Amino acid sequence: MLKNQTINLKVIEKVASVLGELNEEIIYVGGAVVSLYATDEGAEHPRPTKDIDISVQIGSYLEMNKFQEKLRKRKIYPSSQGGVLYRYSYDGIQIDFIPWESTSLGPTNSWLKPGFEYARNIEVGAESIKILPLPFYIATKWEAYKSRGKDPRMSHDLEDIIYVIDNNKNVIEHFDESDHEGVRMFLSKMSNEILSDSSRDEIIECHINPYTANERKRLVLDRLKYMSESNKKP
Repeated sequence: MLKNQTINLKVIEKVASVLGELNEEIIYVGGAVVSLYATDEGAEHPRPTKDIDISVQIGSYLEMNKFQEKLRKRKIYPSSQGGVLYRYSYDGIQIDFIPWESTSLGPTNSWLKPGFEYARNIEVGAESIKILPLPFYIATKWEAYKSRGKDPRMSHDLEDIIYVIDNNKNVIEHFDESDHEGVRMFLSKMSNEILSDSSRDEIIECHINPYTANERKRLVLDRLKYMSESNKKP
């Protein structure tokens, strides 16, 4: 197992262990779980992170207060860092419990709520957690990338998108088999947007191994092109 993948998954397992039965009602998202979508044996190291993003089925401040009580019993407390109302801390690990709907706690990602319906279980060490299907995971990353408005060459969200497209051998099959037309259309739109960027080659090369850039860049471009053209197919 890759070193950074081991670091990320150990953190996830630790959080999942303390959350216990709450894992049945939450979904693990964000960069910490990106390696769970890699199926290529030669996958590169994912970026290391000790922060965990978790989506919760919460749509009001009252519901968050009730959820906070459950967290407190597990010694997970509001974080003093960042000024984000849904940010918590456990044994040095920062955890963002992101509501699946926009609330007074802050904004959300529009692909989280529909993604709950399609969530799947996966084993991480001794724990079982829920994650989004691959198309929804990529969609959350595209939306996060667009909302942050950062330089694409420096974007961790785009880095995660390209990592999954590059290192999941079945990404096209996952795309084709998704029965959620909205997510397919969104991925098609965003794929076309990045392909239309005059700096697309440079952008992609910033997020892949420079020693295999020519080969892997072509693979990523081909997969993006396939998804971008899906809406044009009869």
